[in-house]
Amino acid sequence: MGGFFTVEAAVIVPLTIFLFCFLFYLTFYLYNRCVVSQDAYLLAFRGSLHCHLYPEEIEQYVLEQSELKMGRKYIALNGLISAVEADAEKVTVKATGGMKTSFTGQFLHQQYWNLSIEREAGKMCPAEFIRTARLMKKIHDGQINSKEK
Repeated sequence: MGGFFTVEAAVIVPLTIFLFCFLFYLTFYLYNRCVVSQDAYLLAFRGSLHCHLYPEEIEQYVLEQSELKMGRKYIALNGLISAVEADAEKVTVKATGGMKTSFTGQFLHQQYWNLSIEREAGKMCPAEFIRTARLMKKIHDGQINSKEK
C-alpha cells in the first residue's frame, strides 16, 4: 500500500519542477519581448524625429543610440542584434535574439527560443508641423488671408 506514494511522487515532483521552470523561462521570455519591442519602437521614434538628416545619417544615429539603449536589462537573452533601415518616409528598427533554455530540449525539441521584433515610425519634423498648425490657426482666425500664403 505504501509503494504507490513513491511512484506518484516520482512522477509528480519532476513534472512540478518542470512546470515551475517552464513558467520562469516563459516569464523571462515575455518580459524580454516586451522590453525589446519598447526599445525598438523608441529607437525608431528617435530616428524619425531627425527630419533634417539623410537616411544614412539617421541609421548611424540610431545604431549609436541602440548601443546605449539596449544594454544589460534583459534576462537570459543571448546575442541581441539590431538593424536599422531608414528612407524618406519611415525608420524601421529590427531586433533579433534568442533565449537558451536548457531543460526544454528533452520535451519540446527546441532549446533556443527565438525573438524577432520589427518596429517602425513615420518620419516627421515637429518644427514644420508646429509652423503649419500655427499658420492654419491664423488663417482660420482671419488674421491672414489664405491667398496671401
